Amino acid sequence: MATRKVVAIIEKYKRFDTTIVGNLKEEYNLNMRKIDGRMATCCTVREILMTQVYLLTGLLPYVPIHYESLATPYPSKAYIGMKLDSAQKSESLKSKLIIYAYLTFLVGSHNLYNPIMSHLNKRGVLTSYWVLNDDQEI
Repeated sequence: MATRKVVAIIEKYKRFDTTIVGNLKEEYNLNMRKIDGRMATCCTVREILMTQVYLLTGLLPYVPIHYESLATPYPSKAYIGMKLDSAQKSESLKSKLIIYAYLTFLVGSHNLYNPIMSHLNKRGVLTSYWVLNDDQEI
């Protein structure tokens, strides 16, 4: 199994303190945590969504965090501009609405991340942004 090989390599080179592994799929991260509890994992899609819900409901300070890292996209102005241009050029109302809804969600989610990042940093979770320049980076 590939996950056991990853753990073996990390163990061989003594990289547990400097390596974060994971996948957006929850079963992969759960498997990594079961194989070796020392393994630092990144946040899954479900954990990202639940973290947002916990923040909005005020429960985040009281919920255990099982991941050690959260990396989230930071939409560049160029990316947002590209999407807006795409919406304006589209002749289909449905396409325009989908693009505007997507941008609203993306920007709205981004506004939630500052308080989430601050809170998670205080709890010892490594947080970072990666710049979103095109659709292939999602």
